[in-house]
Amino acid sequence: MNNNELNSLYLNIGQNIREARIKRGYNQETFAQILKLSRASIVNIEKGRQRPTIHLLYDVSKITNVPLKELLPTLNSDVELNPKWKKQIQKKLTNSSKSEEKLSNFLIEVTTKNNNDDNKKGGK
Repeated sequence: MNNNELNSLYLNIGQNIREARIKRGYNQETFAQILKLSRASIVNIEKGRQRPTIHLLYDVSKITNVPLKELLPTLNSDVELNPKWKKQIQKKLTNSSKSEEKLSNFLIEVTTKNNNDDNKKGGK
């Protein structure tokens, strides 16, 4: 996984934790106390800036009554390249798997950044 994929993974986990917390009716302060964390840690986890440990995910699952697998994003990538882009890549590249891989990774990075920027705008 590259850095953008990791950032996206933890952002999604944080959003899922936030949804589970809210669904259960906990504010960040109470949730933090139950988990024996600071409120700042909860804020950072929910924003994807702090990476929760596996045992913390189990605790969140238990406290919120949300199955652990629902706290984790699906294994399928949330970001799919636009089919038109894929077609253009195939037309322009000449059997160079390195070039195609670099371009695909760049497009995924740009798309992920745009999706994350859109999420930030919508969340405020």
